[in-house]
Amino acid sequence: MDKLYTNIASLLSTKARLIEYTELTQNEIGKENVVLWNRKPLSIENVTYNEFKVALKKRPCKYYMYNNKVSYTDFCIALICCIEYSLNSKVTVGIEDKTFTAAWRAIEVMSTTSTDRVCLWIKEHIADRSAIGYCNSLGITLDNISLSTNISYNTLSINNITDRELVDNILNTTNTIVKIQYYGEDEDNINNNGKVWRTTQSPEAQLYDLQLAHDEFNNSIL
Repeated sequence: MDKLYTNIASLLSTKARLIEYTELTQNEIGKENVVLWNRKPLSIENVTYNEFKVALKKRPCKYYMYNNKVSYTDFCIALICCIEYSLNSKVTVGIEDKTFTAAWRAIEVMSTTSTDRVCLWIKEHIADRSAIGYCNSLGITLDNISLSTNISYNTLSINNITDRELVDNILNTTNTIVKIQYYGEDEDNINNNGKVWRTTQSPEAQLYDLQLAHDEFNNSIL
């Protein structure tokens, strides 16, 4: 963990500065191209770190491509270490917003579903930060980081369509999605058309993706 500061510095653009957060550097909060580093989360115990790593494996991010420099586990820990959202896509090289959003979403989920040690450690240092908070802070529209849908809304009769047909059409995206089962009015008849994105593997994250799909649909008919 002692090398994490240096490794994170290797992900930054030439214009960005990585500065340790102290009483003397509080005035740097919110400044452009400044990443403020808080060392306190690095006091994590080995057992907590290992449990965090195991929990994160259940929520992999296919967008993260820097494992040779910084593991995804350490990348997520670095997000927690940095003040506010100072570590973001604008100060790094080749790391997209959807990578940061997926990482923050995973951290959110783990803060309530992991072991007591991991939950306590995350809540102690995460403050009120979240995936939505990251998007709001950088002015990112959630729909822009979700997978696009192939639905043609002009072909839908909004007044006559059923809820099940609506969900089927909205979530009928591409081969990069997986099926989940749900029951219709006839409990003996299982329909496998409900879908979520493959990047999410926990129930909490799947619900989050369904929320994104709902927002995407609402925005398209405004």
